[in-house]
Amino acid sequence: MRQGNLAEAVNSARCCLSLDHHDDEAWRILIQAYTESGAKTKASEVRRRYTEVLVSLGLSVADHDLAG
Repeated sequence: MRQGNLAEAVNSARCCLSLDHHDDEAWRILIQAYTESGAKTKASEVRRRYTEVLVSLGLSVADHDLAG
């Protein structure tokens, strides 16, 4: 992800999640974009929310890379 596209990536991922809260790729892009932009608090919050979604679906968090 190029630096200039981070804001666009965040907006696109948020849009995707507003349509499908279970979109794994959108969660991953959002985490990565916040991490790469240095917004560590935002990235942590998104990781926590993504973890909640996975748990609510009965999925193992260990099977999903949340590193960003």
